[in-house]
Amino acid sequence: MPNDILIQILWMFPVYSFLGWCLEVINAAAYRGKLSNRGFLNGCICPIYGAGAIVLVMLFSPIKDNLLLLFFGAAIAASAVELTVGYILKKSFHMTWWDYSDKKFNLGGYICIQSSLIWGVAGVMLLRVIHPTIYHAEISITPLIIKVLLVAFYIYFVIDVVITVLSILKFNRDLREITYLSNLIHKGSDAIADSIGSTTLETVDRIRQLDLAEKAKEHKQHVRQDFEDAHTKIQAKLEDVERLNVLLDKNAKAFARMIKALPKMKSLSNSGALSEVKRRVADLAQKK
Repeated sequence: MPNDILIQILWMFPVYSFLGWCLEVINAAAYRGKLSNRGFLNGCICPIYGAGAIVLVMLFSPIKDNLLLLFFGAAIAASAVELTVGYILKKSFHMTWWDYSDKKFNLGGYICIQSSLIWGVAGVMLLRVIHPTIYHAEISITPLIIKVLLVAFYIYFVIDVVITVLSILKFNRDLREITYLSNLIHKGSDAIADSIGSTTLETVDRIRQLDLAEKAKEHKQHVRQDFEDAHTKIQAKLEDVERLNVLLDKNAKAFARMIKALPKMKSLSNSGALSEVKRRVADLAQKK
């Protein structure tokens, strides 16, 4: 690959990743009436837009004058990028970051016909208006400045990716623990209820069977032991509840930005835990 093409690809990625992030912020503001830092990463970039723009420019620049072919080609190619990225993220983190399942003619929730048509229009605008303007601005900048900017960006990008991936892996671990604690608390409640019920029945049965002289002594010992057992179980349950609340609050604060930015984010194996974290995020937002 010629060096100038490589440089072109390298600078297109940050430029269009940033423009894509801006588009997402504007779209969210228009539909939800508030600004939010959109995207998978923490920084002001949406890599899927950068990757998609590179694919469209590299594949369809030769046919940019053929409007119809460009439109359908861009729609198909960009949808393929969105499908691929969504599938990789799902398999890597066991989570989905966007979901078109409520749209007609969707494919696994990754893509849908409406978004594909939007990608087609965006592809036409990109090849005919946006990219020529940005390309002419880029060639006016000295190569040294471009290389310095690229090095700075990719160092920042790698750091952001590493931090984000490690954070999401920890988030997944916490979701698993939240699910485990929730199930443990639920089972503990059932066990305590069963224990109290069984104790009541056994006490009644003993009272019926014992002589009057032995009733008070036997009943007192039995109730004392049952009280101690129930107290131990309740104490363990309270500790689990406290631990669960700490985990929920911690993750609600740490991942509030991502949850607000990606409201359709889903966990494949810990959906209940993620829903509870989302509720905590909403509660925290209302308190502010």
